[in-house]
Amino acid sequence: MSITFVKKGFWAGTVESLYEVLEKQQLISEKMNSDTKLAIFQDEEDNEVGNPYLSVVGPVAIVDITGPLVNTDSPLNYLFGLTSYPAIKDAIIEATNDNSVKEIVLNIDSPGGTANGAFELARFIRDISDNVKPIKA
Repeated sequence: MSITFVKKGFWAGTVESLYEVLEKQQLISEKMNSDTKLAIFQDEEDNEVGNPYLSVVGPVAIVDITGPLVNTDSPLNYLFGLTSYPAIKDAIIEATNDNSVKEIVLNIDSPGGTANGAFELARFIRDISDNVKPIKA
């Protein structure tokens, strides 16, 4: 493995892997639409396929939170295994609006992440859990 200089930093990988990431980033950027929906959440015919962080099993919604947590939402977060606080909030809102869901479970497998945004999300989760639907982790 070599370290390659790229604009605004270094890439600690092969040159080929850098080009693969840049190509994916370009494809995602081209497919982004004006309402900021992530292209990664659409299939090849541009049909929405749902939130990849959310699954519903019977009356329980499961929000999968994996990898380092960040406050910035980006199409590359999902590719690099990051989860953003806005993505978690969006998944909780989607589960809250689903009338078939009676309870929300946060399935957390994360080493932590940035503190910026964590307290706001915690307050949001507490408000939903206390006033709308129970949320457990």
